[in-house]
Amino acid sequence: MARRETVDAKRSGLAEMKGQSAIEFLSIYGFSLIIIVVVAAFLYLYLTTAQNAPATQCTFSGYITCRDMVLGSNSIGTRAVFLFVNPQEYSIENPSAAINITGVGFFSGGCNPNFILPGGAIECVINLNSEMATDQLTSGSAYLNATVCSQATLAGCAGPIAQSYGGSFTTHVSPLVPPPGCSISLSLGSPTAGGIGFQEQASSIVKVLNLPVAGATVNFSTATSGVTITPRYSNTDSNGNTMVIASSPTATSANIMASFGNCTTTQQTTFSTILPDPTPTREAL
Repeated sequence: MARRETVDAKRSGLAEMKGQSAIEFLSIYGFSLIIIVVVAAFLYLYLTTAQNAPATQCTFSGYITCRDMVLGSNSIGTRAVFLFVNPQEYSIENPSAAINITGVGFFSGGCNPNFILPGGAIECVINLNSEMATDQLTSGSAYLNATVCSQATLAGCAGPIAQSYGGSFTTHVSPLVPPPGCSISLSLGSPTAGGIGFQEQASSIVKVLNLPVAGATVNFSTATSGVTITPRYSNTDSNGNTMVIASSPTATSANIMASFGNCTTTQQTTFSTILPDPTPTREAL
């Protein structure tokens, strides 16, 4: 009988020890488990919200394509940058832009370049005089005003018609960065004798942030009398390259200028008489 009581006491003590260990385990690790569950739920909610957050959207009518936009802000100021494309069969010139941000206000700005061929790109910059919180979701309306060239001539726009295009946007405010700078290079080939006078190829490359830009309308010009450039305006290809022909009826020197927006470069060339090769041919011998 005493032996059985001893066994029962041992069993009771072992049960108490197990119960005490379970309580200690819960007291030590229970709070950690709660933290893990809360963090996991927060991460799931955050990731789900980020995936469902609307990306930047910029939608215009079929007459103008809004390729992209950025709205940046800091303590110094706020800037909206739009990248448009002219999908029409007509050229446009003198573009300007405006933006109406819901709850903030209406602002206007300028665009480059001044003349845009069909398929050409347009960059518009609008400065705002109010600071906006980073990551703030904003929306509103945007406008592009331009002159449509119902006819295109070698001199540029003819039959101008004023036109305004409207669209809408949704985007998050990002940290303000400097406006993208552009660079343009110009290379000239060796003059060759044409049907009348002399001809020369002028090639140009346009880059923004050191990357080639497709669809940039480059304006080629010269102040030298008698020298013509055909065509005066030309869009860059996917590598940022474009090429025109400079012609002169007589031997002369000329400065050829290529410009895109605020980026301009100039190269000098000489249209000179091409002398025959003095080396005698086999037939002459």
